[in-house]
Amino acid sequence: MSFKARCWKLKFEYPVTKLLLLSLSDHCNEAGLIRISIKELMNLTLLGKVTVFKHQKILIEKKLIEVTPQYRDDGGRVESLYKLLF
Repeated sequence: MSFKARCWKLKFEYPVTKLLLLSLSDHCNEAGLIRISIKELMNLTLLGKVTVFKHQKILIEKKLIEVTPQYRDDGGRVESLYKLLF
């Protein structure tokens, strides 16, 4: 079953949490990995930065995703690596 199909079965207190998870599952590879920035997530979901971070935290606490920050050689941030865990 695809990540997107599994996502539809999950229940959340807030619909926005499911929206964020669906957006991630829609763009992940077969291993459940996706490299994406907060700005790209904001554009995909039409959510504000604070809202994306709030619901990302919920998904992390529920152990549905892992987020690994990525950095350039000069220390600057680039897209984070997301892993779907469900």
